[in-house]
Amino acid sequence: MLRKKIAAFIAIPTLAFSLAACGGGDSDAKPSKEDVNKGLTKILSSQAFIGKASPTTIKKLASCAVDKIYDKMSNENLKAIADGKKKAEIRKGKEEQFQQDREALSTAAKECTAKYSKELTQTK
Repeated sequence: MLRKKIAAFIAIPTLAFSLAACGGGDSDAKPSKEDVNKGLTKILSSQAFIGKASPTTIKKLASCAVDKIYDKMSNENLKAIADGKKKAEIRKGKEEQFQQDREALSTAAKECTAKYSKELTQTK
């Protein structure tokens, strides 16, 4: 069961990011770290496996990930996460940036999962 939860957390932020990748609005405006954290918390909370973790653990996971991605990802994709976007569309000409952002989020998810793996085994 622990492996299933850990695997789910590693996959879900990447999935959430894939779903959020459409972005939109003013791509030059970087959202606040707090807004990105709230958006990622919302996305994670809506996922079946992660949603079973305590709200405190979900917030810790989101905060950990945001601390790791905030200065590495494009403003456009940070905004998409902050907005809690769930419909995918990789913009033409932005494929390389999308892959870099996705890798940054995937790496952050793995590191944060390792950090909070014990808490992930506990449910609400």
